[in-house]
Amino acid sequence: MGFDLSLLEEQNWSKWYSILPPDEQQIEYEGPGILRICHSKLSGIHYVGHTQDSVQNRVGSLGYELDSEEMPYTNPFSAAPCLWAIQQELGDEFFVSYYAIDEDQPAEVLEDAYLALYRMTTAQTPTANFGRMFPLYSKSSSSARGIRGERLEEPPVSGPVGAQELQINNIENVLSNDWLGFDWSGPVEYYPDRFQGFSPAFPSYSGIFRVWEKGKGSLEAVGTARSLNSEIASAVPDSESDWLVSYAQREVHSRSEIKEIESLLSGAHYLATNATTTVVENREEEIRDIIEDGESAETEFKRQIPSQKNDVVKELISLANAGGGQLILGVDDEKEIVGLDDVESVKELVSDLISGNANENLPTSYETVEIDGVDLLEVSIEPAYDYPFSFKRGQFFTRNGPQRVPMQGSELREWFGKS
Repeated sequence: MGFDLSLLEEQNWSKWYSILPPDEQQIEYEGPGILRICHSKLSGIHYVGHTQDSVQNRVGSLGYELDSEEMPYTNPFSAAPCLWAIQQELGDEFFVSYYAIDEDQPAEVLEDAYLALYRMTTAQTPTANFGRMFPLYSKSSSSARGIRGERLEEPPVSGPVGAQELQINNIENVLSNDWLGFDWSGPVEYYPDRFQGFSPAFPSYSGIFRVWEKGKGSLEAVGTARSLNSEIASAVPDSESDWLVSYAQREVHSRSEIKEIESLLSGAHYLATNATTTVVENREEEIRDIIEDGESAETEFKRQIPSQKNDVVKELISLANAGGGQLILGVDDEKEIVGLDDVESVKELVSDLISGNANENLPTSYETVEIDGVDLLEVSIEPAYDYPFSFKRGQFFTRNGPQRVPMQGSELREWFGKS
């Protein structure tokens, strides 16, 4: 069975529009679509994105980001810093074209499909996709952290853009042992623990995996892992169906490479089957991203439970009152991953501290994440809604960037609706 190449047919795309200056943007289409961006002085496509809302608004907003005198932050456009840096070197001759889609079509998966086709036909990856950065510049952080990127005095030595040695062949048979050029293992039957009392062990090396229901020709889930054995269990649905798992060894060297491989698996699967598959959340990589961004209004690090144990509760209260976030234990203020010796004991202690010192039970959840052979504890807390949380019914805290600060009288009056 062949696959749909309409995403590569030029007649299905709009004409090219100049992105800058943003005040003169001429796109009239206000529906969802796939975007691709090129530059008049560089060959190829430099960014592929999507919007489930309005192409007109998305392109207009990106134009204002690129028109900034300072490098934009990574939010709301993760590719904006890279595109801005290219513009500084080569001028503002960026152009955008869009592929209109229906509201019920999966925009993100169609983006993956276009990227798979683009790589298959050019053996290249767009410069600004997957969080990559133009090599002459450092990259801005998120706005929460507030760090602007800038031109480097000594640019790093950089290799080719994109995950290397990806042979995009045999795209049509998603269950074959050489799908996309990977050396997949034979299918392994997998039963959730609660039905069988055991599950098979998988290799601890890094790689990719796919999960499907026996008798079906499309995949339920795909993903990447630095340790296959620690990630595959979370990918298998907790149901009584007969599930099959297959995996392939693949060294991954960066978060951008992981994102690219996951996009390829998702996009190629859609092209071959016209069905979507779940890309399993890689919690290890998400936590790595959070750590790399550093402490912020949403994130606090603690190497361990501090000597002033109640500071843990105060930090969680400040995060909740500022809109929610996460406390990660086992990471120090300099972003060094040190780990915890006994995660369960730390979790119990945090729970006990909350029960004894917060004005009520804080809406928290706990997750243990293994990184680099050590365990971290992520304590997530939901935002406060109807009223602020307090420490021992009297001390209110919020966040000022990465710092915990007392809430002022005006802030409390606003919360409680007083004049």
